[in-house]
Amino acid sequence: IAYTYHSQVIAGGSNIRHLQIIATKNSAVINKGASSPGFADLKIYPNPTTRTHMRFDFSGKATIKIFTLSGELVQTLTDVDGTEAKWNLTNSDGQTVASGVYLYMISNTQDKRYGKLAVIR
Repeated sequence: IAYTYHSQVIAGGSNIRHLQIIATKNSAVINKGASSPGFADLKIYPNPTTRTHMRFDFSGKATIKIFTLSGELVQTLTDVDGTEAKWNLTNSDGQTVASGVYLYMISNTQDKRYGKLAVIR
């Protein structure tokens, strides 16, 4: 399954106050593998904020890993169950992360999704 990512400034002007990133399925792509519930309609908002909300639709539990652009693991949210996960913008040592672009991976036993998010202070 392939996804198209769209970003939209919700409010801001020269100072972006809210950024919404939405992933939608590409209808022209055929999944030849086993059927997977996946993570449909992934949304990350508001961004920037003191807390990032990750909303996604999936079956069962998932794990969310957040990385720096150089691939260093920043934080792992395990056994996320339901449709919303919250990251308090800290690393695994409890320290507040710096401004910048981060990568995330959401995975369960059937599927994985990757994306980017921005932290602006």
